[in-house]
Amino acid sequence: MTIYLVNLLLIGSVMFLSTRYHETTHGKGIYLTKRWGLVVVTILLGGVASIRWDVGTDFFSYTSIFQLVHKLSFSEAIRWTGEPLFNVMAWLVMAITENVQVVFAMCSFATVGMIVSALSRYSAYVPLSIYLYVTSMSYYSAFNGVRQWLAAAIVFYSYRYLFSNRTRFFALVLLASMIHNSAFIMIPLYYFVRKPFFRRANLYVTLVFIGLNLFFDRVLNLFFKILSFTPYAHYTDWFLIPGNEAHVLRLLVALAPLLVSILLYNRLKGRRLDLDVLMNFSLLNALVMLLATRNWIFARFTPYFELFNLVLIPHFLTIRDTGFRRFLLLMIVGLYLVLMLLLLPRESNLVPYQTIFDAVL
Repeated sequence: MTIYLVNLLLIGSVMFLSTRYHETTHGKGIYLTKRWGLVVVTILLGGVASIRWDVGTDFFSYTSIFQLVHKLSFSEAIRWTGEPLFNVMAWLVMAITENVQVVFAMCSFATVGMIVSALSRYSAYVPLSIYLYVTSMSYYSAFNGVRQWLAAAIVFYSYRYLFSNRTRFFALVLLASMIHNSAFIMIPLYYFVRKPFFRRANLYVTLVFIGLNLFFDRVLNLFFKILSFTPYAHYTDWFLIPGNEAHVLRLLVALAPLLVSILLYNRLKGRRLDLDVLMNFSLLNALVMLLATRNWIFARFTPYFELFNLVLIPHFLTIRDTGFRRFLLLMIVGLYLVLMLLLLPRESNLVPYQTIFDAVL
């Protein structure tokens, strides 16, 4: 776990050196992070993800996929699954390098690069967003579900088009769906998240998810039947594995930013026009994670939602009360660090961290 802690320390140092406070013409200050800092952080995060070996539960599954794609012709690769763009990307890299590790590197840098770029555009305080990206386990979750996190990064990067250009947003979602089909979920959710947070629909949706959690076993068979008509029918086996539930800490982490934003809503609303949208995403993340406490498979949908918490949480620090703002910052930094230290040894074969150089030796 040493490499993770050292990398976090390096990232924090880079963010500290590259971020400065600037006064605006309206008397309000903003924090700006220089581009070189974002580039270095992307290299640090992408590098650690790229050179890992046998880290993450899906590592060898993806290794097998990349090797199999390499044996196909280009036309066969396109038709192989319902995610042709990912197949083509893997096929091209394998055709050039014949090295699966390069495919991992391509996916890692693309995912990290788009997320860091999006955070630099949307976050009120980029260093805190980057810190949360690592300590909230979002970064490490991408060591599993490589395709899905790449698709989620594309959706997150396209956030600005959620307001300004529906056609472009849908186009990028369709592009993401050619990497992982689950990205299609963002098309109907486009109409859900753009509404005010405090509305009856959100209450009804919340009650439905609570009901699903309470009567989970009864609806499981119906879910199996629905899943059988999708390319993910094999995930049915996951429900038969005992102890395959998300840690309760994951649910608490998902609930915390939502509850705090509700409590601070009146103090935050006038300072960010998209507050309701961010809170709607946070609500979806918490509700899906509630189901994940019954079975981890549902957490596969959270990448599309949890990234928006990385924008929502730093917005808490825009309130005018300086003392409370400092208290919040200390609590956020401390608690998320504890979270990372608790979950890293427990989840997804992340520890011990090994590199390709260890494998060669």
